[in-house]
Amino acid sequence: MLRNIFKTTFRSFSKNKTVSFINVIGLGVGLATCILMLLFIWDESNYDKHHAHGESLYRLAVTFSEGKSASGPAPMAEAFKTEFPEILQSARLLKYPMLESMLLTYEANGSTEIFNEPHGYYVDATFFDVLTYKFVEGNSKKVLTEPNTMVLSATLANKIFGERNPVGEIIQVGLPEGNFEYTVTGVFEDADLHSHVNGRYFLSISNSDIGEYVKGETS
Repeated sequence: MLRNIFKTTFRSFSKNKTVSFINVIGLGVGLATCILMLLFIWDESNYDKHHAHGESLYRLAVTFSEGKSASGPAPMAEAFKTEFPEILQSARLLKYPMLESMLLTYEANGSTEIFNEPHGYYVDATFFDVLTYKFVEGNSKKVLTEPNTMVLSATLANKIFGERNPVGEIIQVGLPEGNFEYTVTGVFEDADLHSHVNGRYFLSISNSDIGEYVKGETS
């Protein structure tokens, strides 16, 4: 039965090669398009699924006369938490203005290594109370409670320190104002991490570089 079907199909294709070719190509393109669309939808729907209380997380946005922005003044986070008792915790995330990457300098055994790394953010000590990250080194509840501390992704930690535990090591963060020392206090796992916050390293917002500016904004 199947043999006869294949024979009939082959004969039909042989007699109408042009039409058959167009049909096969169209079918292939259609299937490929559907598969790509499904993969795209699946990938997009997997973002930020690792947060323990994702359904209760909200990112504030501000409407200006020119349009909307997913940012706001520094005092807003604490003000909202104070004014609305249903808000259990808040955290701020800040990218250094007009700076796409920072120079991370590590000195050890008489040698100096410099890494030009993007995706660095300043965050509150409460950042890891709000968002869930799996830490392989350090305590997520304490990693950024001290000034001038930082946490690294496992990928970045391996790039800078290799297999060694980086907790307690000093990294100099290069900014337009100069170099500032930060102590590594933790490492978080970033393998297969799908998040719209694409941080490779997070620095305490309480620090000796832009910390005074942030305090001025919050006063």
